[in-house]
Amino acid sequence: DRTGLNDRQYLIANLNTTPLTYDGVMQAVIDIPVEEDTGAFTLSDTKGKNISFEVVSVVRNLGKRILSPINLPGGKLINRYTVRYCQRLDGMSYHTLIVTPAEGALEAAPTRRKSAYHMENEHLKVTIHNNGTIDLLHKKTGKVYRDLLLMEDNADRGSAYFYIENDGSEMVTSQGVRAKARVIEDTPLMQKRGITYRMKIDREIGSGTVDFDVVLTLGKGDKM
Repeated sequence: DRTGLNDRQYLIANLNTTPLTYDGVMQAVIDIPVEEDTGAFTLSDTKGKNISFEVVSVVRNLGKRILSPINLPGGKLINRYTVRYCQRLDGMSYHTLIVTPAEGALEAAPTRRKSAYHMENEHLKVTIHNNGTIDLLHKKTGKVYRDLLLMEDNADRGSAYFYIENDGSEMVTSQGVRAKARVIEDTPLMQKRGITYRMKIDREIGSGTVDFDVVLTLGKGDKM
């Protein structure tokens, strides 16, 4: 419903198509024609409450093709802003945010200098080990889940249709690999870590190496 809005205000519709309540980080892409872009904007809900957000990326002077059912295809130069914000959304529901032009200049949120082997928010704490496994602490209960993401490879004596586990004598795991962790992103709303390593599989049939590149994501408010 655009009642009360002017032509330069945009709407973002957030939809939750699951029956579960969502309470956490959301991400949206906002395309603004170059000639309309004032350099910045604000986000608010339909009741006028301002919504804080962070900018993930800004792409300027991007050519966008416009398809119309009544006119020939055309094109327009746009500035594309990808933003994140936290919202609560009940199951099977939606809500609307309003984008209002403002003066200034929006830039992508810088990545903080944090440890590549650690992530933490209000509810969870993640520790990455040198072999690529992680320990996950659930702060509310104090429960620690250890050795998550341990990879294993077992010889399969089945067919193209059935997996039949071998006797286990040829089981290979990533327990002894040397993994390297890196910071992909670390902002107030989103933390991302990458884990890379190579696992060697040495058996009579099916020997070789497998390369792993795992990305862990932890958003503000994530509980699981």
